[in-house]
Amino acid sequence: MIIASPGNKDVLVQLAPSIQADLDGWQIVIVRTTKKNPDYARMIVKKLAAAYVDKDGLIVQKADHNIVMLVNLGAHKNYIELRSELEKHLPDHSSHLTVRKMSLQGLRRLKNDLHNKDPEKAKNAFYDKRLIRKDNIFMIADDDMFLRKTIGTAIKKFGAVFEAENGDGVVEEYRKSNPDLLFLDIHMPGKSGIELIDDILDHDPDAHIVMLSADSVKTNILQAIEKGAHSFLTKPASKDKLLEVLQKCPTVAM
Repeated sequence: MIIASPGNKDVLVQLAPSIQADLDGWQIVIVRTTKKNPDYARMIVKKLAAAYVDKDGLIVQKADHNIVMLVNLGAHKNYIELRSELEKHLPDHSSHLTVRKMSLQGLRRLKNDLHNKDPEKAKNAFYDKRLIRKDNIFMIADDDMFLRKTIGTAIKKFGAVFEAENGDGVVEEYRKSNPDLLFLDIHMPGKSGIELIDDILDHDPDAHIVMLSADSVKTNILQAIEKGAHSFLTKPASKDKLLEVLQKCPTVAM
């Protein structure tokens, strides 16, 4: 495991052949913390680097609250379990970790980030705005109007609620509202929820996505988590379950 500095593109060039030869075995891990403290971020970097010292990969502190790790942990079928293992190395609940299966798209995105030596330009404007915003914002993307109203009624006392009823309009509404948390239906008309995960993460790599579905097909859930969704709720979700996912979102103030 290599601890790299922002702007060090050479280290990624060194790893590129290994990544391309075993794409299924590599993961992208992103850690965001609500503490804008460089020492705290460095502590997380050291803990992750120590935990995976014998693994091929790199870890870089892109900003005071933004850490990216590229690591070969081998092919995994269950990214929910993998994320739980990774989260054991975080010091407290002030951090939000996502892990995704490596993709060529993700590799290109990381390459562009490492080429950018200006830390201000490397920041995620969506996340930074959420971090300093006083009020919570939620978004519900589901073609079922009754379900949107049910979830909206349950969570509206915690913040503003925006909606999308068709998959083709989700990204535009997301960019406008910049929600702390997105409830995203797997089976939507237009673009499906599974397809939309990549589109949303292209704009906002730190999006906090909770998938919704009336069925609990394991392959759908695992595919969504593998692509970068944070968690999954079976419809209809209880108020307790909704409250639980709100509490796990790092930028939501309860």
